[in-house]
Amino acid sequence: MKTLIVDKSSATLGYAREQSLLLNADHRGVCKFDRQSDPNYQTLRKSFITTIDLILSEGRSEEHTSELQS
Repeated sequence: MKTLIVDKSSATLGYAREQSLLLNADHRGVCKFDRQSDPNYQTLRKSFITTIDLILSEGRSEEHTSELQS
């Protein structure tokens, strides 16, 4: 039986490019994984990588803009 544990308004912060994803886990299982091949782990890992890459690319873009303005 699948049940939504947290409604979307409680699970999000309202950032412009924020995404919410469903995980097949109970409240405890969303942060504990038996192995790296766990589908929930893979979902979170990919989200972290995407977010980190976005932050880094925006940081490089801002540095480049600052250099051009100097």
